Amino acid sequence: MTNEEKKVLEEELKLNTLSKKNINRLYRYGIIYNLVIGAIMFVILLLSLINNDRLAHFTELNAFFSSGKLSLVLYYIFIVIALTASLGIAFYNLINILLGKYWYERCYKIYCFTDIIQFIINTIVILLFVMNFIVTPCTISGDSMLPTLVNNEKVLVWNLFYEPENDDIIVFDAGESYYVKRVIAIEEDTIKYDLQEGKLYVNNEFIEKIDKSEYDKIYQSVEKLLDADEQTVYYEFVVPEDKVLVLGDNRGISNDSRNFGLIDEYDILGYIALRIYPFGKFGVVR
Repeated sequence: MTNEEKKVLEEELKLNTLSKKNINRLYRYGIIYNLVIGAIMFVILLLSLINNDRLAHFTELNAFFSSGKLSLVLYYIFIVIALTASLGIAFYNLINILLGKYWYERCYKIYCFTDIIQFIINTIVILLFVMNFIVTPCTISGDSMLPTLVNNEKVLVWNLFYEPENDDIIVFDAGESYYVKRVIAIEEDTIKYDLQEGKLYVNNEFIEKIDKSEYDKIYQSVEKLLDADEQTVYYEFVVPEDKVLVLGDNRGISNDSRNFGLIDEYDILGYIALRIYPFGKFGVVR
């Protein structure tokens, strides 16, 4: 509601001669607006509860909070406050408006008192929702992705509807911690190992020289998922559905698929879309 609209409304409230236009404004800002916000908060709460396991991962990743569990609790608290406040205010204003024109002033006072507070709470909820479900800030730890990513750099992880693609730099759940690695092969890609030269190939493109023991880890992680005829060709196989081969850019020290095999797509939280700190290196990560 603009300042001009507020002045006109306040004048009419003093004279108890509210125009139909201003009555409609009270309905719109006092009831409809709050019902819409309440509906949005309910959807956010529902989506959060359905995806609570993944939400827990993103709150741990989030660089703006020190405790993942605390972040998750605060996230739900803000949603419940926003939902309860919106529906409560809408119901209270509806009663006042139904009681007649002498009660309209209460509706307006509630709007003036709660407008800024609601705006702040709703903004926080939507910001947290975006940070946890769409693009999540996180901090790089370690040197396994040198020279692409450096320890303590801050990046944004895009996670909404993400499907892994070759050469993407992804963040995934490795059990006790989160790893950042580069996607080397996805489902339906062909992985081949040259035993004599110790070379790993993906779709006939040379990737890296690795030990046989490292290739064993890769093969054994998907052996049970391969068709019977594929299992007979130990040094060549097609990546099964929902599996991904990942390697660190700093191959000499990286703990990756050479150590634990292919990972599940389900464990991937998203890909690193943007470096936001240091500011001098701000931009897309390749």
